Amino acid sequence: MLQAARHSDRALWRLHNAQAWQQFSMQHLTEAAEGPALSDDITAAPPAAPAEAALPLSGQDALHSPAESSGQSPARDGVWQIGVQAGGSRGKLSDRGEMNRCVMRRDLQRFFTGLNVKEADIRMQLDTEYMPVAFLVNFASEQDVQRALEREGRSLGTKEVKMWRNLIKAPPITDTLGPRNSFGRFLIASNLPEETRAQEVHRFFQGFDMMTNSVVEMRDFSTHNRNLVGERIRSVAHRAVVGTAIDEGEWTDPPKPGPVYVVRFETAEEASRATMSALAAEHPWAPPDMLQDVLLAVAGDAAAAMWLLAEMQPATQSLARRAALAFAAGNHSEARAAAVEAATVRRVAVRAHAAAAAAIEHANNQGRGLAADTLDLHGLHIGEALDALERRLALLEAVPAAAAPGAVPAELRVVVGRGRHSSGGEAALARVVDNHLAAGGRQHRRTGGSVLVRLRPAS
Repeated sequence: MLQAARHSDRALWRLHNAQAWQQFSMQHLTEAAEGPALSDDITAAPPAAPAEAALPLSGQDALHSPAESSGQSPARDGVWQIGVQAGGSRGKLSDRGEMNRCVMRRDLQRFFTGLNVKEADIRMQLDTEYMPVAFLVNFASEQDVQRALEREGRSLGTKEVKMWRNLIKAPPITDTLGPRNSFGRFLIASNLPEETRAQEVHRFFQGFDMMTNSVVEMRDFSTHNRNLVGERIRSVAHRAVVGTAIDEGEWTDPPKPGPVYVVRFETAEEASRATMSALAAEHPWAPPDMLQDVLLAVAGDAAAAMWLLAEMQPATQSLARRAALAFAAGNHSEARAAAVEAATVRRVAVRAHAAAAAAIEHANNQGRGLAADTLDLHGLHIGEALDALERRLALLEAVPAAAAPGAVPAELRVVVGRGRHSSGGEAALARVVDNHLAAGGRQHRRTGGSVLVRLRPAS
């Protein structure tokens, strides 16, 4: 942690990861975030973050099935991959072939012991509804793949393991974490104490591959009043559900803006690793699996992950102490109950995050009397903003144009901000929305602090 940040126990790193434009359904994400990671580690001291931190998972990064992939040409300097399913019980997979959500990356790492598989080599494969259906595992050589496939008949606990071999030599997982442009290599550090200097930020990220003159201060950033509405709503929602220790009056007055720095890395992979490192430094109490799960739940948005982890910390640590005391006293049923309750805290925190996002969206739009053809995304994290955009587009385009001539607007105006008065979020959001619309083949154009999207009414 930065030396200056130690003087402020509420100073948060809010790192806006450039890979945060994946869109996820929060309903599915809440389910996907469930798992036994807390109960597995609840009685042990949280492990330190590994030097080679595992990378955030990405829904858009999921490769297609082998049948779809077979037509692609081999990538240069790639790695060999196999797909793994571990689901069902008593030797049977579910009819959908859906992966059992209790299987974690570390379980697969143990399953492939001796084949030099690291956590960063394992990635979820998601279906079209962003539900986990399998893992993709990287191997360094053809020989390792053959040795791995020999283990197909074995079980993973009580779960059957089924494998298939990708028919291509695929690019490394880290090469598909996001667009390979300069923005994909940036992180933005804000909410820092006033006395924080660029040298301290550089020392914090020492060890990562950074560009020359990698830390640059952005002097035209200040806290936007409208964003405070979002922060208040988010804080109240999380406090009510999770029981956080944040003081009731924390957001009564606008916080004093501190410096904002842009940190530039050589690759998007290094930016992702730095994000995990910063999360682990700010939240040393959280084991790596929890950091990964929270990043998945918020679609890779590191700023949102900071929020969730901060809100989860008091309740989670209290339950961990309770479980440890119960276990030491020989009360294993009480220890298990505390572990289950801790897992519930994680799920509830994700739901509270979604509820807060909905309240912020309502306050910015219906709460201000905006028409349906205008959508204000101020105050939302990137994953939340893209979800809100897709919901509004679906709502407006559901009405057939012929059924109500003139009732359906020709365009949706999406307010993203110019980035002049934000803490970094809206500056990133404008570009993310542009990329998201372009990827969906939608006609759109930028005008000032808004994006105008051409609607496609139902026929």
